[in-house]
Amino acid sequence: MADLTALERELLAACRIALRQLEYDGDDKTAFHGAAWEALTKAITKAEVRERASVKARQAKAFARRASPPMAHAMNGGK
Repeated sequence: MADLTALERELLAACRIALRQLEYDGDDKTAFHGAAWEALTKAITKAEVRERASVKARQAKAFARRASPPMAHAMNGGK
């Protein structure tokens, strides 16, 4: 599992949930489709939220690097 990305792990978990629901409901395809849709939607939403947070963190880090002067420059009195 270490080789899977976060999204792949979320999708795998969603598929397992849908499979358990199918096994529980037997031949009721409507229940399976509903469970699969819900599980996949939750997994995708969770992955998208994580991705947005990761992008924001990278942007904040890049901004902080641009906003602060290099250490050598600051120690030289800004010269």
